[in-house]
Amino acid sequence: ASTYTAQGLDIVEKPDIEGVTVKVEGNSTIIGNIQNSDIMVYPSYAGVSGAGKVTLRLQARVTNTTDYSGNIKCTVEKPYDTIDVVFDEVSEKTVPVTVDASAVSIADGYMLNKTSAVPAEITLRGPTSELDQVSSIVAPVQTDGELADTTTVPATLELRDAEGNVFTPQYTSMESDSANVTLTVYQVRELPLKVDFIGTPNGFDVESLHYFLSQQTLQVAGPARTISTLEALTVTDFDLAREFEPGRDYQRLIELPAGIVSLD
Repeated sequence: ASTYTAQGLDIVEKPDIEGVTVKVEGNSTIIGNIQNSDIMVYPSYAGVSGAGKVTLRLQARVTNTTDYSGNIKCTVEKPYDTIDVVFDEVSEKTVPVTVDASAVSIADGYMLNKTSAVPAEITLRGPTSELDQVSSIVAPVQTDGELADTTTVPATLELRDAEGNVFTPQYTSMESDSANVTLTVYQVRELPLKVDFIGTPNGFDVESLHYFLSQQTLQVAGPARTISTLEALTVTDFDLAREFEPGRDYQRLIELPAGIVSLD
């Protein structure tokens, strides 16, 4: 093995050694009881000089030297005395998993907020020539019906080239060929905006204040269990005692509850 590993090569395809006949020569008293299990057949790697398919000569030897010692000669007989082995530079490549949710249908009033896959990346091991052709790993997702809630579904991973075409390598292995994909679905609502006034005198009726907001509503999205309980969104507190000046315009931030995002 050191013959090809020293060249940075590894075996990517090696057919099983079957149908081989081995001629055993030696002292008849010693070799008369030799069984198949006492003989090992293996290729000679002396002819490996680079990547590609190489025809190697098969060799054989007795492995049970305790019971069968002495000068025993083993020869692999023709026509099955060679084997074709494919060598290449083998390396590893870690690629992030990209979710393809283009085939997923979302119910009216909802949106697909984000996607995530577990595992989030996959390590490939194989010939460098094949790994170089892998541009992405895609998890295509399909669901039954329209989604109105977050769900997790299994997906079979696809290797794709730079043009986005599915690529099926001959020798490359993947640490996993599937992933669990979580589709985070948010409910969408348009909520009115209101101002919370603080710093008012005792007994002051806040409803008597007349003000105008440049934006009366805000379109937001979030988990249905959270956003369905909201009636309005508030801007940051307005301190009448410290901030109020007649005829002035004010810029205020809109306070969004945790987990709620603005779509405007």
